[in-house]
Amino acid sequence: MVAEAERRGEGAAHSKSDGILPFSPERVESLHWELCHVKDPRRRNKSIGIGPLLAIFTMAVAADAKDMKEVNAFAWRLTNAQLKELGCQKAKDALGNEVWGKYVCPSYNAFYHLLRHKNKAGRYDFDVADYAAHLSKWMTAQHGNARTEEVK
Repeated sequence: MVAEAERRGEGAAHSKSDGILPFSPERVESLHWELCHVKDPRRRNKSIGIGPLLAIFTMAVAADAKDMKEVNAFAWRLTNAQLKELGCQKAKDALGNEVWGKYVCPSYNAFYHLLRHKNKAGRYDFDVADYAAHLSKWMTAQHGNARTEEVK
């Protein structure tokens, strides 16, 4: 089924193409909402929430991103509609007015500072166990839906 979907260009798992996600829109939305509950170690500079950052990171890894540079490249290939669906902020012009139909794509630094955030003692304080628990919960919930999605 996956090979057939790749030939048609419908969400290939290894895709580097513009705007192609490794999951269906319903799964993207549920992934985003589940990852919004992961503990955010950042005390300030939260202009982009943890949910969109971790959802994009997770999808990039599912699409075969091997490092932060590839995660960032995956993020920049997302369309405005996909960024909106993921809960990213609306873009603003120089005067601070919202730009209709444009959304802010997370930068390399946004991913880096979330995943490599250090506390005052100099230790990394992104809770990987909490992220893994929420991701595992989401994957378990999707397990029952996998069969019906393959048949479509």
